[in-house]
Amino acid sequence: MQLDELAAPWLTEQGRAAFYRQIARADERCTDDFAGRLHGVRAPVRIGWGEDDTWTPVARARSLRDAIPGSTLRLVGAAGHLVHLDASIASADELRAWLDQQADRTGTHR
Repeated sequence: MQLDELAAPWLTEQGRAAFYRQIARADERCTDDFAGRLHGVRAPVRIGWGEDDTWTPVARARSLRDAIPGSTLRLVGAAGHLVHLDASIASADELRAWLDQQADRTGTHR
């Protein structure tokens, strides 16, 4: 996916208005209603985060990791907020390694 494909929905008058509404609402209130329940997550969790994310800083990833028992955090280098696009191969490799680790742990390899 190219930048122009990502930006296209926001380039119309209606799209720009929607984008500005979205940005105006983007704050901690978006997650406050469930943040207090993260300690109850019992499923395995791996948090993948772009090391260069300036939209949502790495400190937020660390606080998520700390809030979810047993979770792990992997920072993906040379990637920002759209880590899966900025570093698609590294993201896929990280996901595959984690899924393999979970399969080994649970004996569910296929």
